[in-house]
Order: sequence, then C-alpha cells, then structure tokens
Amino acid sequence: MLPQLQNQANCYFISEPNLDTTVKKFFELESLPGDSREITKSEEEIYCEGHFVKIYKRDQTGRIIVQLPLKENAESVLGRSKESAIKRLNGIWNKLNKNNTMETLYKEFMREYENLGHMEEIKNENMGKVNYYIPHHAIYKPEKTSTSLRIVFDAGAKTTSGVSLNSIFLNGGIIQQILFSIVSRFRTQK
Repeated sequence: MLPQLQNQANCYFISEPNLDTTVKKFFELESLPGDSREITKSEEEIYCEGHFVKIYKRDQTGRIIVQLPLKENAESVLGRSKESAIKRLNGIWNKLNKNNTMETLYKEFMREYENLGHMEEIKNENMGKVNYYIPHHAIYKPEKTSTSLRIVFDAGAKTTSGVSLNSIFLNGGIIQQILFSIVSRFRTQK
C-alpha cells in the first residue's frame, strides 16, 4: 500500500531586482532568428538602398522600373559575350529543329519577351557602348500542363574577360526574412 499524500499549500516567492531585465531575457530566449528588427547593413547595402530610392520610377501600368546599381568601373571589366551566347543559341536551334511544338513555344516566348520590353534587338552594335548578350537555354517538359517550356537565362556565364554580368552588380543584401522565421510566425496568431 502506497502512503497517501497530504494536501499541502505552498507559497513561492521570487525576488528579482529588475523586472524589465527578466522580461527582456525571456523574450530573447523565445525569439527566433530573423525576428530582430535591428539589422546591420553593409556600406554596399546602404548605397544600394539609397540608389533605389533616388532612381526608381513607375510606368503607366504601375510597374516599378529601376536601373540596377553597377560596381565602379564595371563596364570596363566586362568582356564580350556575343560568341558564347550565339554558341548556346545554335544548340537551342538544333533542339528546336527536331521538335515543332517546342519550336513554336520558344518563338512565342521570345516574341512575348520582346513585346514586354525585356529584350531588344541590337541593330548597330556600338563598340563604345557595352552590350551583353545573355546566354540561355530552353527546358521542355511536355507533361507539364501550365508551362511546358521554360527559358533559363544565365547572367552568371563568364565573358571573354572572365567576368559575368551578375558579378558587376552591387549586392543590395537580402530583404526577405529568414524562411524559418516566416514559416514559424504561425505561433504569434490566435
């Protein structure tokens, strides 16, 4: 037979000299990465943010247009990209010649891309001005119902100088919070 517990009333007292400090420590323990509002920015990130504020504008449809910030002397270090882009394009044409459906979808995509103003034909290549031809390739998956053809642009492809288009842009930093913080935000809702 087990001994029976007697009903006891207990009273505990915690003496804390500063309640504010205790509450602050509690919330620091409970916070997640990315919850902090104090984000330290580098000089480059601060410059990019200022550049955006000064340069951005909206077009008649409401879309934001902004010139991407380049590193200092970026245009002088960027080499030629036309030859490698043409080489990749010839590879795409070989694929397209074997598949009429893929060819039709590719031409439709390129026509729409040009109509939206995302690319333009360079008629007279100006040697004084830097032109960059972005190499790309097509991914065709006929089983996909929404987008069976996807075009992937490769601005990370190196030019004749060994520098890519991506590498001459300034880094504006990450403006989105850490994914874990976003997903776990459910805990703050009732």
